[in-house]
Amino acid sequence: MIGIKKLIKGEKGASLAIALIFLAIGAIMIPPLLMLIDSGLKQGTTFEDRTGAIYSSDAGVEWVINILKTGGEGVTDAYGNIGLPNPQNPVRTYNLSDLNGSAVSVILTYHDVGSYYNVISTASLNGKSITTKATLKYQLSGGSVFDNAITSLDGDVKLTGSSSVISDPRNPPGAMVYSGGELILTGSSFIEGNVYADDGIDLGWSTPITGDAVTPADINRPGNISGTVTTGAAPQLPNVLTDAEIAAIVTDIQNETAFAAFSPGAITRSSDWNIGYWPVPDSVYYTAERIQRDLNISTSTPLTFKSSVYIGRNFNHNNSSTVTFEGPVVILGDLKVNGSGHIIFKNSVWVGGNVDLGGSVNVEFQGKVYVGGDCKWASGGTVPLGDTLYVAGDLKTTGSREVDLSGSIFVGGDLDLAGSSQIIGAETVVVLGDIDLTGSTKLTDVNEIPFILSPTGDFDMSGSSWVSAVVYAPQADVSLNGGVNLYGAVVSNSLTITGSSQIQYPTSLSIRTDLPGGGDSNATLDILTWDTQTVLGG
Repeated sequence: MIGIKKLIKGEKGASLAIALIFLAIGAIMIPPLLMLIDSGLKQGTTFEDRTGAIYSSDAGVEWVINILKTGGEGVTDAYGNIGLPNPQNPVRTYNLSDLNGSAVSVILTYHDVGSYYNVISTASLNGKSITTKATLKYQLSGGSVFDNAITSLDGDVKLTGSSSVISDPRNPPGAMVYSGGELILTGSSFIEGNVYADDGIDLGWSTPITGDAVTPADINRPGNISGTVTTGAAPQLPNVLTDAEIAAIVTDIQNETAFAAFSPGAITRSSDWNIGYWPVPDSVYYTAERIQRDLNISTSTPLTFKSSVYIGRNFNHNNSSTVTFEGPVVILGDLKVNGSGHIIFKNSVWVGGNVDLGGSVNVEFQGKVYVGGDCKWASGGTVPLGDTLYVAGDLKTTGSREVDLSGSIFVGGDLDLAGSSQIIGAETVVVLGDIDLTGSTKLTDVNEIPFILSPTGDFDMSGSSWVSAVVYAPQADVSLNGGVNLYGAVVSNSLTITGSSQIQYPTSLSIRTDLPGGGDSNATLDILTWDTQTVLGG
């Protein structure tokens, strides 16, 4: 081959020859180089797709972990099934869109024996699919007072008729039951959840327990139990509020709700003040009023009191007018309201006697309320409480009266919710006397369910509808009669459920942070396997 130096020194057209040589070399080398670059780009894209799909398939498992922690609340699978898989329906398929840029299909299978879940998470991206497999076990370790649907401290738990205890959603571990005495099921009653009983478990012929059963004593008909059966176990103690904690709650609520009446100024009305149809009254009163005797309102004219009102005896309202009190109000006697009007107290209200609300009048208390006697709130209409309520005597609601809570309630006597009346709000209600609830409403938002504490009183529920409450009545022998349903949880001395009554336990209740003895369920998640050897398809 002719050397390049010779071409340069002795031959004409050498530059052209050199250029042709380099072009020839380029023609040979560039196509493979371009193919290599293209292959690298494709491999890079494939690697990125594969990595993204791996992240997405792992994210599907993380998504399962999150829904296990929330009890499957608000989750629906591809076939319209609500919540997590359970012993009756052990497989769920969830289709997740745009999870880390991929479409992810999650198959979640519950295994009743061992109470664990298998997860198969498949992510698809640009025609490629990655599958990650995991085995998970999630359970509560009993750190909250309200981990159980039922906790009987010393007495028996007895279910008769077709009564039942279930969870919402109906997923493992279900509605757990703790009995400080014996657990007795007769008729066709059943429990979906794990159970413990100090003095043994006595089951009828058709009384299944879907879950594990533990007792230091014996179990009659253990074949009715679908989970693990343990007899001769070490005694267990429930999570409870101590006497000191209960006393502190009572004192705190009492101090929070009670307050004194303000001192009045000079008398402005020396006898009864009657505001009727004639003569036509003023619509606005700007100065403070001190009424020697009664304030009687029967006009249809809207009234506004801009300053304080002090009433020496009773306040009577019987009409459809709207009355607004912008300053504090003191009533040394009774507050009696009827008709269909609207009364708004924008400041505190102090009543020395009773409060009697009838008709369909709406009475709105935006400030603190003190009642030295009884509260009787009948018929319809709402009673929004913007702050606390102190009732020295009994609190009774009837008809369709709705009481909306924004603050604590202290009741020195009995609490009686009859008819279709209801109390709504995640507040504390302390009742020193007995509690009798009939109720009408299932508050599916667990954050709207009130906490009711009765340190020494009795507690009963009856009727044919729903009662929504978290009840702590450690000395009460609680009974649910007829067809009444409790949405919440109960801690009591003993519990009897009859007829077709049911306790439905919202599983997220145990982690509600505002409940005494709650907010730290100490739930544990065990990742038994996590298959990092993913399966590549597509």
